[in-house]
Amino acid sequence: MTPRPSQGFRKEPSAPECLVGDLGRFGTSSMGFVQSAYRCCLSLAAERASDPALPPGELRERARSTVLYICAFCNNQWDASQERANHSVNDSVFCRVLRAESTVCAVLNIDDAARVFERAWCQLEVLHARLLEKRLVLNSREGPLHSLDPAKACTLWTERFAARMLGVDIGRSCATDPEDLERIRAHAARCKLPSGAPGMPALAGAEAFNAVLRRELSSEALPFLAKAGDEHSVEEALRWGASPDALDSRHLPALTYAAARPPACGVAEVLRRWGADPRASAAAADAVAMFGAGEEAERLAAIARIEALEGGAAELFAPAAELARGALAAEALQGLREALAAGGEAAAAAAGKSP
Repeated sequence: MTPRPSQGFRKEPSAPECLVGDLGRFGTSSMGFVQSAYRCCLSLAAERASDPALPPGELRERARSTVLYICAFCNNQWDASQERANHSVNDSVFCRVLRAESTVCAVLNIDDAARVFERAWCQLEVLHARLLEKRLVLNSREGPLHSLDPAKACTLWTERFAARMLGVDIGRSCATDPEDLERIRAHAARCKLPSGAPGMPALAGAEAFNAVLRRELSSEALPFLAKAGDEHSVEEALRWGASPDALDSRHLPALTYAAARPPACGVAEVLRRWGADPRASAAAADAVAMFGAGEEAERLAAIARIEALEGGAAELFAPAAELARGALAAEALQGLREALAAGGEAAAAAAGKSP
C-alpha cells in the first residue's frame, strides 16, 4: 500500500497536452494501461508530425515526450474535496486542465468491459471537451479507435462495447462518491441542446446531456464501427449525428473500409443511404491496401492505382496516398539505418578480432 503523503500531491501539471480521465482495467497489471497510453501517444505524434515520412525512432521520441495529465495519478486522492475547488463541477480539476491552452485532447481509455461509458466523471469529460472544443480520443489497449486497422478493429469490437458506447446514459451512470454523482446529474439537468443541431430536436436536461454524449462518441467511433462491420451500430451512430464521411487517422472515410469488406456486409449501403460521398467507395480495396501488411511493391502499386483514379476520387484520397507514401519512406529509412548500424557493429566486431 502506498504511504499517505503528509501534504498530498499538490504539484500543478506542466503544460499538459492530453487529459487521461480513466485508467481502464486492462487486466491485472498496470502494464496494459502503460501500453495503451504509449500507443495513444504514438498515434497522436504521427498525426501532429508535419512530415509523413518521419522515421519511427523520432516518432517514438516524440511520443515519449508527450505530457499526459492522468487524473488518477495527478489528483490529490487523499483529499478529493480539494480537487473539486468550490464544489463546482465547472471548477473541478479536470475542467481546469481541459481549459489549459496546452491541452489539445481528452482521452477515454476503453477496456474490454467498456465500463468507462458508465462513469459519470468520464461522461462529464466528454461534455466539457465538446464545450471547450477540445478533441475527444477513444483509446483502447491497441491504441486510439480511429487509428486501428480493420483486423484489430474486428478483434476489439464486441456487441457490449458498441451498446454501452451508443447507449451512454447519465441516469444509469455511477461514481465512487454519491455526492459527486448527485452533483454531476444536477449539472446534466441544466444542459440544453437547441433545435437546429444536426439531426436533433430541441432537448433539455438529461436528454440533452445524453444526446451530446452520444453524438460526440458516435462521431469519433464511426470509422471503427465501419471497419468492424457493425451495421446496426453504424446506423445508430449516424442517427445520433455522426458524419457519414468521417475519416480515420489515415484520412480514409468510413465508407472506404465498408466498401472493402465482403459484399454481404451492409455497412456500405447504410452509409450511402445517409449521404456518404460515393467517391469513397472507388477502388476501396486499393485504398485500404495502401496501409496493409503487404510487401512494399504491393503497397506502392496500390498507391499508384489510387493516384490514377478519375472523377474526383484521386483528389479525395490524395491526403491518404501522401500519408501512405510517407509511411513507406519512413520504413525504408529505418531499415537502412538498422542495416548500417548492423554493418558497423559487424565491422567493429571483425576489427576487434584482428591480430
